[in-house]
This record gives sequence, C-alpha cells and structure tokens, in this order.
Amino acid sequence: MGFLTTKAKVWYPAITDKMQLHTLFSTMASSIENGLQPRLELQERAIGLKAALNGQVTLTTTEATMPVAVTSANGNFTQGLTVSGAGIVTVATPGMYLISASLGIQPGSGTSALKIYKNNTIIISDEQLASSTFYQASKGTSVINCVAGDTIKLTGRTASGTIQTAADLALTHLTVVMVQAIPV
Repeated sequence: MGFLTTKAKVWYPAITDKMQLHTLFSTMASSIENGLQPRLELQERAIGLKAALNGQVTLTTTEATMPVAVTSANGNFTQGLTVSGAGIVTVATPGMYLISASLGIQPGSGTSALKIYKNNTIIISDEQLASSTFYQASKGTSVINCVAGDTIKLTGRTASGTIQTAADLALTHLTVVMVQAIPV
C-alpha cells in the first residue's frame, strides 16, 4: 500500500503499488493535514494593527504614552490585537512581530524623541530636530518576539520646551503586525 516517513509523517507509495491517482492524493493530503494542522491554522490567521492619534498632542520634556487609537482615518485597522484608550497594544497570540512607529511634529524649533516599548523595555529610540518650515518625524522599526500578554506602546517627549504633534495625524502612528506565529 505505502509507507509513512518517520520524521515528517508523510505517506509515500510503494514502488509496486498500483493505487489510483485520486487515492494517492487523498492519502497524502490526510497525512499532511494531520501532521501540520496546528502550524497551518496559525499561519492562516492574519494579526495586525495600525493606530494613530485622533488629534494633536503637546509634547513636553516628560515622556508620555501617545494615545493612539484605531479609527477609520488614514487606513487604521485592527485584527487580532487590542489597543487600550491609553494607546497600549496588548498581544494575545505568541509570535514574531514587526513593529513600526512614527512621531510627527509641527514646524517649529526643538527636538522630539520617540521610544517604543515592549512591556517596560525600550526596543526602539529615535530623535528628530524640528524644521522651521516642514513637518518632521522620528521613526523606528524592529522585529520582536512576543508572548501572550506582552504590551507595546509608543511614547514621545521633547528635549526642552514644548512641541505640537503634526496636524497631519497620519504622521504619528503605531503599527504592529505578526510575521510568524509560534505554535502553542
């Protein structure tokens, strides 16, 4: 009839097997599904979030969490992640995540600083000198491993004085996307 491999548990036909082709494919599909089902289910679930500010925020020298939220503006979305009213994303599914953020500021003077935290650990930090005529943005991207319950947040502050976040709300955002699930 055929044999199973010892490691992958995939069925392969015996050389003398005269089975019909459809029986061969049916048996192979069943073998693959039984051996890989948990991994296939995890990969089929798209998990991600893009959140932005609902209005301008005044940055001061005190580091503060940016109150990002998922709204219909600027293509924001969420699937499989939650973001609290305070702008903190909570991970429910363990895996490898791509984190990206931007902190846009109004034209003016001064320096803005962006930090992205996983739990209480800084994973990204960037500073940007303000322009007198153009919006500027601090940016950061990283890949991190998360377990269920981990939190991710975007913070901002200035080096001195105050600066307004950009009137173009799309310039301040936090994006979290699962790249690969970890089977549980």
